[in-house]
Amino acid sequence: MSGSPKFTPTGHAGADKVLQELQVLGERPVHDHAVAYQAAHQELTAVLDAPVNAVPARDE
Repeated sequence: MSGSPKFTPTGHAGADKVLQELQVLGERPVHDHAVAYQAAHQELTAVLDAPVNAVPARDE
């Protein structure tokens, strides 16, 4: 779809992966869009709710 805006990375690898997957949505049937957006929302929520650093800080 030529009118689609160009993807601009956010700098967050996990979020960028999910958002890039939405770039092909214009090529899919409209009846698939709601499911794709719901899945992307769930994935983004999980990615952005994850701890920034899963390794605990050391006590010094």
